[in-house]
Amino acid sequence: MSRKKYSFVELEGLIKQARRTKNKPLVQKYKSLYRQKLNAWAQAWQAGRQKLLANQKAKKDKKEAQLRVQQAKEQSRLQKKKRLGEIYNYFHRELNKLDKSKHPEYFTPYLDLEPRLATYVKKLQKKHPTYDPWKEFGHKHIAYRLNQGGQQYLIKKTNQAYSEETADQASQIRYWQEKAGLTKIKDNSLIKKGQKIKFFFPEKGEHKEFFRKKKEFQQLWKEILTFEGSVQGRARTSELSKQLYLKSPWRIRDRFPIRTSQPAKEVGMGEIWNKYLKNNTDYPFSYSRKHYLRAINEMLWRTIPQGEKVPDNEIDFDKYGRPRFKEGQWISPNVTSQPGRSWTVWKNVPSLEERFEKEIHFRAHESYINEYGTELEKDIFFNRRKKGFLCVIEAMGFDCRANQGTSEPWCFFCIQWGNPYHPPVLPVHCPWRYTFKTSMCGTVEHREANKQWHWSLQGEKTNVAGKDWGSCHVGRYDHKKRSKR
Repeated sequence: MSRKKYSFVELEGLIKQARRTKNKPLVQKYKSLYRQKLNAWAQAWQAGRQKLLANQKAKKDKKEAQLRVQQAKEQSRLQKKKRLGEIYNYFHRELNKLDKSKHPEYFTPYLDLEPRLATYVKKLQKKHPTYDPWKEFGHKHIAYRLNQGGQQYLIKKTNQAYSEETADQASQIRYWQEKAGLTKIKDNSLIKKGQKIKFFFPEKGEHKEFFRKKKEFQQLWKEILTFEGSVQGRARTSELSKQLYLKSPWRIRDRFPIRTSQPAKEVGMGEIWNKYLKNNTDYPFSYSRKHYLRAINEMLWRTIPQGEKVPDNEIDFDKYGRPRFKEGQWISPNVTSQPGRSWTVWKNVPSLEERFEKEIHFRAHESYINEYGTELEKDIFFNRRKKGFLCVIEAMGFDCRANQGTSEPWCFFCIQWGNPYHPPVLPVHCPWRYTFKTSMCGTVEHREANKQWHWSLQGEKTNVAGKDWGSCHVGRYDHKKRSKR
């Protein structure tokens, strides 16, 4: 027989009836059934209450998650709006730097008149339709406003720069997540559900650093799983992805080998500074110190990259959207406030030696000759100089190193100083102009000769004492006596 299910009221009645009949076993039986039913009801009530609380908590968590997602979307929308405004203002400032009168496609001229004057002009135009206020006020009250073409240009540049920024950020996030060992990668969120971390087996010498980095990484990942909710938005995703990347054990295997077929050249601004400015104190080179200082400052102040920008169809991108190194191309990070990509690819970039030659040595020579040179020396330097000259004699077309030991003129400073350049020296600053150096000239006659005539850029032969054709630092070789004069 199936056991009958009694209600609480029925059990209470049966207990009273058994007590009246003084049947103790029956009383104990019904009391036991009553306690069992009461315990079952209490357990069911407790389970129902826990289920109710769990459902309430789940609904609350769902609402909070929806609210966080909504707040994240709103914050992302506000950040996007703010960034678009900043980019728009940047290009607007750059556009305002242009000569507005030469760019009618962006700016429209108008008369900026005072209110009373503007009202008076309108009345005049109504009375006299042929009246032209531009003839009277155009030269003084003209102003320019942005037209529709300028607004479309700004909107186009703003959208282009913002799309480049977001693509650059997304590629950086994907790089950080993959290099951190994450298996599920997304550029605008950090996936936590079902995420697996890839590690590697450490090799000899890597164990200590590997286990230290692994412990730090697991601690950070545990904090993200415990305390972080849904990670949405590029800003927060980028921050956490970068932290995971920096803590990842994969970092100990980061290597950046560079292959080169040419030996490294040791050249830098410190060498130029010490050689041509700091230690350039000997006469006659000291006259060029201030010109080298000015040239070095001008070069250091120039922050605009030199070369040509490479179009996108010539750039080789990797799977993260980053440019790969190619021969003849240079990748430079954008350290300015200009919006857009964080890098720029250039080609035909001059080397550091070429920049030193053009922006320091040539500029110092130019400034020095402008201050101390004669009209003939200026004409030779600016109009008749040959490429790669080292001194005024080479600017005339001679080669000092090739002419050494011959009857052709050569500059002693080119031989004494050495390549690549010696500071400029003009005849007005020649240290041997009124002196006598037996170690260089070998004859006393040069003393009187130099007093009368130093050396002529025209190369004229003059009858002076000793028949000297040049100064002591311009060497000539006498084939008969086989001695340098």
